[in-house]
Amino acid sequence: MKVRSRALYYSVLTLLLALGNTSQAATGFAGGQPWQIGDIIVCFGSGSCNVLRIVNGTPTLLDQFSDGLLGDTHGVAINNTLHLLVADNAGGTASDVVEYTIASVNPQTGVAVAHQLATNSPFNAAGANGQTLAVNASGQIFVGNAGNGSTAPSITELDPNGQKTTGASLPALVLPSNPFTLPASCLDSHPPSVLSMDLSAAGDALYLTSNGGTIRKLTFSSANNGCTTFANFGANVTLYGIKDIPPGALANVSPNCKGTGCPQDEALLVVAIGNTGSDAVNICTNVVDNNPVSCALLLDTNPTSSVVARYPVTGTTTLQSLTLNPLITDCTVSNCSSTLPSPTTSDFWLADSQSANFYKLDFASGTPIPYNANISCGTCTAVTGIQGIGIYGGEGSNQPDLTKLASTSLSSPSYTAVTNFPPNVQQGDPSLNTWTLTAYKLPSGQAPIPITLYASLIPNAVPPSNGNNSGATDPTAIGPTGTLIGTVSCQPTTTDSTKCIIWKADLSMPTSPSYLSEVIGSPTGLDNGTDVFVDLHYDVTNSTGFGDLSTSGGSKGSVHSLHEIASQFTGGGANPSGCTYSSPVQNTCYKTNRTTLNFTFQCSGLTQQQFLNLQNPPGPPDLSLVERFPTAKPKPAPQTIFLSGTNSKAPYRFDSPSNSYTFQWNLRAAETSGQINPNSTSTMRGCTFDPTGTVQTFCVDFTLDPTCK
Repeated sequence: MKVRSRALYYSVLTLLLALGNTSQAATGFAGGQPWQIGDIIVCFGSGSCNVLRIVNGTPTLLDQFSDGLLGDTHGVAINNTLHLLVADNAGGTASDVVEYTIASVNPQTGVAVAHQLATNSPFNAAGANGQTLAVNASGQIFVGNAGNGSTAPSITELDPNGQKTTGASLPALVLPSNPFTLPASCLDSHPPSVLSMDLSAAGDALYLTSNGGTIRKLTFSSANNGCTTFANFGANVTLYGIKDIPPGALANVSPNCKGTGCPQDEALLVVAIGNTGSDAVNICTNVVDNNPVSCALLLDTNPTSSVVARYPVTGTTTLQSLTLNPLITDCTVSNCSSTLPSPTTSDFWLADSQSANFYKLDFASGTPIPYNANISCGTCTAVTGIQGIGIYGGEGSNQPDLTKLASTSLSSPSYTAVTNFPPNVQQGDPSLNTWTLTAYKLPSGQAPIPITLYASLIPNAVPPSNGNNSGATDPTAIGPTGTLIGTVSCQPTTTDSTKCIIWKADLSMPTSPSYLSEVIGSPTGLDNGTDVFVDLHYDVTNSTGFGDLSTSGGSKGSVHSLHEIASQFTGGGANPSGCTYSSPVQNTCYKTNRTTLNFTFQCSGLTQQQFLNLQNPPGPPDLSLVERFPTAKPKPAPQTIFLSGTNSKAPYRFDSPSNSYTFQWNLRAAETSGQINPNSTSTMRGCTFDPTGTVQTFCVDFTLDPTCK
């Protein structure tokens, strides 16, 4: 990482991969493997879903979980922070949206965890029979309610935190009312047994199907006038799941879409079955026959409703749900240095409502590859029919989508990878973020470790009045000492102060004691109060500082984000803490042959009582240590020095005679354990964290060397 002349702040994340055996939840299954972009989400009713990964052509079960609401689960979506959203109709009487935690493992303990509600309770969409979801660029959630006879079908618009959107929201409510009762012109049946919808690429309209042969378009600016008909295939055709495909998204499909040029403009993909008109032409095969079959239809929007390609799955008649492979801006195959290409996809998935079968199809050939979601785990519920299907990382056409930054390997000798984001920002630009990843404590002769890196810049992510707080941590987020910390807003690190970056690392690290260290650096927005969270749930920060700021913790490599931790006293400014170390002394060298090295600090900006209170729960303060390698090329991420405490930290104790906090580091033990080399120079940084939120993190740099005085 190149150091610029201006003051830089960096955030480093050390990802400990010393994880225990796979564990099972009381019901379902918690596999302890972080989800990767492209993993398949299959929801099958009773509030339950499976998450699967295709390995060598065979589905493997990562997790099974249930929201406890026990309803139908037709609606599946991924929000801007890569949380899974699932609609649960609670037996047809309600419209609930469940946001699940991302974490498959607790990075502070290394123990596999079950995916649970990320929020304190499900989002209530104020309707009945919630069946379908769509998310817009700002993280707002549209919930389609099919109704239940006594309650009319409707659309509810929620903000990213699950509250009903109003005129004061950012962006403001786009529906005439909330919820908005769907007019008769929007429905083929009333109420529909199955309702599906998706947002247009511009985010200004919804495309809907409602258990009939018509695709309706609800334009928000004229919603009071009802829906217009986008396509009508007749009363003998039934349409189900629908997905919007943004302009240019099929540009990489080669040579074409089943013999016809793929749409260059916005397109739609919809599940269908039946015959058109009195001539009994099969909608899925375009021939006259009496052999019903399910399919997906690819429709161009210019000209309106033109069928470009048909994708039948022979032998099926009960396909209903579908999803696209993730829309990815791929900078590993395109030059993104000046202009970002449009996000693209080449494949999609269909699922059977009456079995555990699902299928992957490519737009070019349409050849279906069958899979089965019913994988036994001993404690798992069997899948008898798939109600909703999604792909992890598969955001909608109006969402910010993911940028693929690198597809490489961590390999000998440095096991380090470096990438930049945004990719079209030049060196020296204040918006340029640099991401460095290094694997440590690997087995001898470790083979290269494949790694894929993504990032997404999400709009309106900061708190009001500049955003809607869509980039915040889970309300149930855990602090660095294992205690509840709650919602913490994201920290912008580009010149756009309304946006935050979500980072994603997909890799499989060797088992303990191997771990991954990551550095996120930016000249904008970071300070000693900026912490790194894993999966927007666990604060894993161990170290911060100017010029080579570092943080560390434990994870397998998953979703990472930066968040600003508020403190009563900061390192400078109008309310400085005055916290300084009397030992070790800044930029001082200490001999490696010593047995111990004391860390001692005082805080001149605090009253005596405030200083004493630092030891009260959730205190006392914690010390963390890392070793840096400032002259190595490529410059790796720092290496964690593991201390005996939560998240590799260790607690200070208050020393009354000296009126200071102190920790005695056993340097000899660090040397004998191989963490410190007593025969070479070690560039160190120690940082103190205050769990009480009184003082901002403060650090000291020093060196260890056998030749020091």
